[in-house]
Amino acid sequence: MHRAHIGFLNPYSAEPGKNTVSPVEQLMASFASHEKRERDSLRDYHGVLEKHDSPLVKYLVQLVIADEEKHHEIVRNIASSLAADLTWDSSGASVPQLGTLTVEDRDALMLLTEELIAEEKHGIDDFKELLKVSKGYYSGLLELLIGVIIHDSKKHVMMLKFLKKCLRSPLSVAPGSGH
Repeated sequence: MHRAHIGFLNPYSAEPGKNTVSPVEQLMASFASHEKRERDSLRDYHGVLEKHDSPLVKYLVQLVIADEEKHHEIVRNIASSLAADLTWDSSGASVPQLGTLTVEDRDALMLLTEELIAEEKHGIDDFKELLKVSKGYYSGLLELLIGVIIHDSKKHVMMLKFLKKCLRSPLSVAPGSGH
């Protein structure tokens, strides 16, 4: 997709003169709808906590709420950035950009990112081994929680790989900070 400015998307990519909604406006509407559903879900999850005293219900629902709150914040940030892009108002953007780094900082971050990816992958392997022997403990709860940790670690690897890709960009290095 063509980038007309620093932001996410070109808000004027729809055909001129047509009464159509631009792709960025479609995304904004979708994220606004999703944000409302997230709010409703959070309210429902909190309702479950208020109605049930089961320690297991509370534990699992609190884990879900923590994830849902993170999702809600991410969706809110995306919606805010899309709205800022539509109006070319960079002060309203909430999705962070990498910015520019010195070569030394970029190289150190690249090395650290590679180490963290290796560490996450090692953790995934360790938890997969634990998963094999955890079957049946606590009525299957241990297996579920280990599975969640594996899933989250895979998510962390995805994020770190994205960061590594961003760090490889020549735009990540401040002009004049080269070797």
